[in-house]
Amino acid sequence: MNYKFGVQEKKRLRVIVDTDAACEADDQYAIVHALLTPRFIIKGIIAEQFGGKSGERTVKKSYQEIQKILSLMDMKDVPVYYGAEYPLSSEQEIPESEGADIIIKEALSSEEDKLYVLCQGAITNVAIALNKCPEIVDQIICIWIGGGFYPEGGWEFNLLNDYHAANVVFKSKIELWQVPMDCYTRMQVGYAELQRKVMPCGAIGKYLFDEMQELGMKADWICGEAWSLGDSPAIGLALNPGCGHCEIRKAPIVDSDGYYIGNVESHDIRVFYEIDSRYILEDFFAKLAIYNTGNIKNIDRTYNIDMTYNTVINGKSYDSNNTDKTDCLLLARKLLEMYEISRKQGILAIVDEARTSKYQSKLLNIAIHLMTSGLSIEQIDEILERYAIADNYVGNKLLESQLIREGVACILDGADFNYMKELLCSYFGVNMRDRFLEFCNLDENIIFDNIISRYKDKEVLSNMTNLLEECLELDDRIYHEALIHIDNKTLCSALKGASGEVIRRLLSVLSPNLTYFISEDIENNDDNIDTIIMSQKEVRNAIERLR
Repeated sequence: MNYKFGVQEKKRLRVIVDTDAACEADDQYAIVHALLTPRFIIKGIIAEQFGGKSGERTVKKSYQEIQKILSLMDMKDVPVYYGAEYPLSSEQEIPESEGADIIIKEALSSEEDKLYVLCQGAITNVAIALNKCPEIVDQIICIWIGGGFYPEGGWEFNLLNDYHAANVVFKSKIELWQVPMDCYTRMQVGYAELQRKVMPCGAIGKYLFDEMQELGMKADWICGEAWSLGDSPAIGLALNPGCGHCEIRKAPIVDSDGYYIGNVESHDIRVFYEIDSRYILEDFFAKLAIYNTGNIKNIDRTYNIDMTYNTVINGKSYDSNNTDKTDCLLLARKLLEMYEISRKQGILAIVDEARTSKYQSKLLNIAIHLMTSGLSIEQIDEILERYAIADNYVGNKLLESQLIREGVACILDGADFNYMKELLCSYFGVNMRDRFLEFCNLDENIIFDNIISRYKDKEVLSNMTNLLEECLELDDRIYHEALIHIDNKTLCSALKGASGEVIRRLLSVLSPNLTYFISEDIENNDDNIDTIIMSQKEVRNAIERLR
C-alpha cells in the first residue's frame, strides 16, 4: 500500500475477521477496510453462516464471496477458512469448524498480545472455539456486531442466526465489545457518496458499489438512497476504540426471540451506544483511494547508469527503452506548453495546437477533448483512469497516463506553473531531475540551432543510403504530414544514413522538442545498412504518397 505514514509495531493488532460475507452488501466494505488497515495483521478471514434451517450451505456462499473480494484486490495470499455450516443446536455443541480452530491456534500463539476477532454476523465460530478450548478466553478481544436494543433486546438478524452461540459468549468471561442494532444502524451513507468516493476506485470499488446497488433495488428495508454499513464499526473500533462511546453492562442472557431475559453477574462487557460514523467512513474512503492510487497511478522508478529505467507496478518490472523515455519527456514538455497556451489564449487554443503537433498520443487527444467539453476535473480524471485500466496500461504507458492526468488537473485548476513543472519532474526521479529541467527550460530556437549545426557537413553513409536526397525541395506540409505516420525509431534509422542537408530539412518541420531527442537517437543508432535502407524506403514512400 502506498501509505506515507507508519504504525509502531507494538501498536499493531493480530486480527481475524469473521463474516457472513454473502448475506448482504455491507460486509464487503468492512472486509476491504480491514485489509487496507496497516495497523491490522490479518491472520485470516472466516466464512460465517447466515441461517441454515433450510439446509442451504450459506457458509460456502460466504467463503466464495470472500475469495472474490481477495481476487479483485489481488490479495489471494490472505488465508480464508470455513466456519461451522449451521447454527449451534445447543450451548454445549462443538461442531467442526476450521474457523474455530484458527481462532484457538492464533489465541494460543502469543501470551503477550490478545487476538482481535471481529464478528460481522452470527457469533457461531467464537462460541465453538470457547467450548472447544476454554483457556483461550483471556487471550481474545471479540468485537461483535449484533444484539437488539438495550435493555429489552428483541429481533436482530445476527443474534437470531445463532442465539445459542450468543449465550455461550455472554456466559463466558471473554472480553466482549458489543455493538447492538441501535448503534450499528447509525453507519448511514448515501448512494451518491458511494458513487463519488467508492465506485471510481478500480475493480474493487466498482464491485462494492454495483453489489450494493443491485441488492438495494431488491431490499424492502432500506429508505431508497442510503444504506447502513453496519459491519464497519467492528473495523473502526479495533482501529481506534475512541471512535465510539460505550457503557459497561452485565452480559445478558437471550431467548430464542432475541430478548434479554437475564444477566450474567460475573461477566462485564462493553456495550456501544454511539459510533463516530464519519471517522470510520472517511478512513475507509481515504484508504480505498490510496489503495487505488497505488495500483493505478503510483509508479516507483529506479534509474540505472545508462538512463534506461524500470517501472515497478504491483511487484512486476517493465523495462523502458530510450524511445519510451523520450516519449515521456516529450509529453511532459508538451503538457507544460499546453499550460502556457491555455493561460495566454484559453483552453480552446490547445485543440488547434494539438492538431498540428508532431507529438501524438491517443490518450492526450482524448484528454484535450474532455478539457473542452465542460466536464469537471474529477470527472475527466475518472474517465482517463478508466481508459488506463481498460487498456491495461503498464510501464511507460502507465507513466504517460499519470503525466496526462496530473497535467490536465494543473491546467484546468490554474495551478502555479513551477508547481506543475516540479510535479511532472517528480515522476522521472531524482537522477533525471537535472536533465528534465534543462530540457523543459531550453529555448526552442537554441535547441534547433545547436542540433542543426551538428550535421552541417555530414555526408550520406553510402551510395545505397541516398534514397531521401531527391526529397529536398518539397513543401513543409508534405514533410509534416508524412512524418506523422512514421515512428521515431524508423525516422532515426533513415536519417542515420542520410546527408546533413536531408537531416536539416526533415528536422525543420518537427518541433524543437522532438528534434532534441531525434538527434540523440540518431547519434546512438547502430542499425546495419540493410535496416537503414528499409527505413529510408518507408520514409520516402510516405512522402511520395502525398506529393
